[in-house]
Amino acid sequence: MNGRTKIRLRKLIYAGTVGLIIAAAIGHAKDESHQNYFPLAVGNSWTYTDGTEQKTFTIVGVQEINGQTYYKFDDYFSLCWPQVTWEREVLFRYDSASDRVLMCLSRKEVTRYGFSGDLFFALGDGLIDGHLVQTGVSCNVLHREFDNCLSFKFVGIDCGPDAYGFGEYLAPNVGIIKFVVPGGPCIGGGPEEGDRATFQLQSYTIKPFCGDPNHPYPVGDLNHDCRVDMLDLAILISHWLEDRRPVSTVTIKLPLGAEGRYDVNSPYWQTDFDLGVTFTEISHVYMDWSGTITGELTNWSGTITGELTTSGRPDPGNTTPLDAQFVAKLYELHPHNYFGWADVRGGAGTYPGPEPFDLLSEFTDEGWSALLDGRGSIEIWFGGIARPGGFTVEYPSGQLDSATLVVEGTIVPEPASIFLFEYRNTCSSSRTSY
Repeated sequence: MNGRTKIRLRKLIYAGTVGLIIAAAIGHAKDESHQNYFPLAVGNSWTYTDGTEQKTFTIVGVQEINGQTYYKFDDYFSLCWPQVTWEREVLFRYDSASDRVLMCLSRKEVTRYGFSGDLFFALGDGLIDGHLVQTGVSCNVLHREFDNCLSFKFVGIDCGPDAYGFGEYLAPNVGIIKFVVPGGPCIGGGPEEGDRATFQLQSYTIKPFCGDPNHPYPVGDLNHDCRVDMLDLAILISHWLEDRRPVSTVTIKLPLGAEGRYDVNSPYWQTDFDLGVTFTEISHVYMDWSGTITGELTNWSGTITGELTTSGRPDPGNTTPLDAQFVAKLYELHPHNYFGWADVRGGAGTYPGPEPFDLLSEFTDEGWSALLDGRGSIEIWFGGIARPGGFTVEYPSGQLDSATLVVEGTIVPEPASIFLFEYRNTCSSSRTSY
């Protein structure tokens, strides 16, 4: 490998690495985190009042468990859930992967706040059901207005269907601004168990933390540690080419231009087509067509079902009108393999007059997968119906006023954007693109 090749290879590797980081940044810019609704930093403190008494809890330290950093609150349950008396020191952490605040309780990790809107167990073992009730609401607390608040409701499973539960309101970059504690021994309360006490935020101290308004996550920070480094690159690589875009269901309609008059001597009408999309699955294929069909008149004399006249000639009274048909067939382009047909029949009921039609005829599925690339060939022909005998007195004819191929299915999403990188040689006026 010569020196020029080595330099070019280094440029390509650099460009590819930069591309990965940019892709990570763009993808992460759309992520939504709720970490700032429950700020975790040692020294953070909140004081609440219900008008007669004050309660305060503080983050007093951190503890490492299995490589995770937990924040330690003092006497947490005596404030929020006074009915719970078996835990006083509680540990919390925010999990960015699931966008939840987790609580380590009796050496078991459970959800304290789930921001997806799904039901969660706030105390583990199914003791309390919790769920996000409202988002983006404004809350007035002691004459102060907080915007973009979230409200949660918690109800103990042993409280019965009429339990009114208790609620908590969280504000961004503040934390809990208001909570309602039900009376009575039942976690979650009940109508017969006394009044509820409402505590509102009186004062608070929030230390600077990663993700606050003054220290926002850098673009590309996938693990929310306020740094963009190899850990973020590792996350990106582990999800590289992961595609969760919703599948699009489409109906493609292709007018065929096959209108005109047809009879038994007309050549097949045929055309190749390209629908312009690639399907992942095809659910239905139709012919949407309209027109008229004039049936044929058949004489049955001299057949198993008919009689000859005494002169040995066909009996002109022994005639019957029969249906005729338009038939459409689908083929692959290469090779020309057949994979479905549709037809429309008529004419006998209105003979000698034409019978009109306007309908969707579904193609038989004899290999629709051949149409996944959106390309194929279609032919349309007109003729009579197979019969056991007799001979034609009047031949059928048809008029095709419209014919549209209709394909329903799911399509491949549009490809992701491709990044182009340009290397500029600052030592000369030339430039090289990759």
